[in-house]
Amino acid sequence: MMKERILVVDDEEVLRNLAKEVLSEEGYQVTLASSGEEALEQFKRNSFHLVIADLKMPGMDGIELLKKIKEQDKDMQVILLTSYLSPTTALSSLEAGAFWYLTKPLDDISIFTEKVKLALNARKKGNESKTWERN
Repeated sequence: MMKERILVVDDEEVLRNLAKEVLSEEGYQVTLASSGEEALEQFKRNSFHLVIADLKMPGMDGIELLKKIKEQDKDMQVILLTSYLSPTTALSSLEAGAFWYLTKPLDDISIFTEKVKLALNARKKGNESKTWERN
């Protein structure tokens, strides 16, 4: 069975490494990027099943990255991470097409891994319905 590939984008090295460790233990193949620009380069070169991105990063922020990713693959699921969750942030994340948003630090790893599984399942269901629509 092919391992699902996840792209983790965060300017904080500690968080990137934590996410990689947790997701690798769950059996996912993880690629790291430290900026939105780097993430888009990775996105062009590789195929991913899920993107997890920090909302606040120098240069391109998470919302802008999300929009650019959706332009290339409208079915890509994106989970946004934020240290400063406000109703406005939450709303703008979801309006831009985020699957979910989580607050940092990731104190409850089980919630993090659960949302990752939900996002991957949502992508699978999306792909299944497309297959069905074509038949």
